[in-house]
Amino acid sequence: MGKSYLIIAKNTGQMMLVDKIMRDNGIKTEIVPAPPRPGMACTKAVKISDSGLSLGKQLLSEKKVEVNSIVADEALVLGAFINSKLN
Repeated sequence: MGKSYLIIAKNTGQMMLVDKIMRDNGIKTEIVPAPPRPGMACTKAVKISDSGLSLGKQLLSEKKVEVNSIVADEALVLGAFINSKLN
C-alpha cells in the first residue's frame, strides 16, 4: 500500500462523513484508532493511502469538511515508539 495517512476528524459524525466522501469517490479507506490527543472527541481516524491523499484533500475542501489534522501514519508509529522508550 505504500505510505498512508490518517485523517483525524473533529468528532465521530465528521469521521463517518469523511469516510463516506472518500469511498463515494473511489478512495479506499480503513477506520482505525486515532492517536490519543488531549481534548479530542473522536477516537477513530480514516486511513487512506498516499495515492488518495491529493484527491481526498480536494474533496474535503470542496465539501467544506473540517478535520483536526492529516498526519502520516509512520510518524505516529515512530512517536509511539519513542514515547514507549521514555516511559
